[in-house]
Amino acid sequence: MRKLLTVTLLTLMTLPVSTFALVRMNADASTMSTPAELEAEVTKASRALDEAWTKQDGAALALLLADEFICTNEGKVHNKTQEIAHLKSADLKMELAAANDAERRIRIYGATAVETGSFTFRGTFKGKPFSEYGRYTTTWIKRDERWQMVADHISSINE
Repeated sequence: MRKLLTVTLLTLMTLPVSTFALVRMNADASTMSTPAELEAEVTKASRALDEAWTKQDGAALALLLADEFICTNEGKVHNKTQEIAHLKSADLKMELAAANDAERRIRIYGATAVETGSFTFRGTFKGKPFSEYGRYTTTWIKRDERWQMVADHISSINE
């Protein structure tokens, strides 16, 4: 009986240590950063996205979009391949693609972030000028030490 009690106590005493070690080994790197640091990382990724759109840089966009990326824009849904194809279209000439920093809000949930705000797109499509202002909700995940967009929802606002 005493031996059983000793084994049980030893097991219970080492359980928290082994559980902590397991959680620590599986912890995402984002758990080692402060919320402010993670918010700064997401802001940097978001600005890189704006730059990729403005410069029509398909390679940069491909790194920022997760393979399972999905976007809903004015009721239409498209995936990563379609988004990159649209960006690289010879019919599209971008002048500006930017989120409004004053309205950008980022909320961190571990290795996931939700960004909301407003944006401006300006350029030409098939030779015709366009200017679009709208609101967005973007979901980012931190994977392999970088932030990637997994979902985006865009709504235009009539000015």
